Amino acid sequence: MMAIAAQKRRYGYRHKRRFHKDCWARRRVFQQIRQQPSLRNAS
Repeated sequence: MMAIAAQKRRYGYRHKRRFHKDCWARRRVFQQIRQQPSLRNAS
């Protein structure tokens, strides 16, 4: 039973970490677009 709980916790941590990484990358791109209006107009 403890092994299953540890496995679930590990999976949850990994999932949260991946989600945070994706969110951080998206936020960085958004900041770059805001700082450079010409880049936004080009695309």
